[in-house]
Amino acid sequence: MTGCGNDPVNPKNTDQQNQTQYDCSVKKTCSQMTDCDEAVYYYTTCHEAQLDRDKDGVPCENVCGSN
Repeated sequence: MTGCGNDPVNPKNTDQQNQTQYDCSVKKTCSQMTDCDEAVYYYTTCHEAQLDRDKDGVPCENVCGSN
């Protein structure tokens, strides 16, 4: 299937990439996040609930926005 954001030649496996890129043993604050993918990883995978201060399901609004 094409046009859905999936490239069969170069699949984007963010979970696998992030496992090597990010480390749950390192505590980070929102001001230390470089992008929204990193914030979401720490929020969902590392269970860092404090990254979502207003409890709207969007971590680090300064990085991810509040769309």
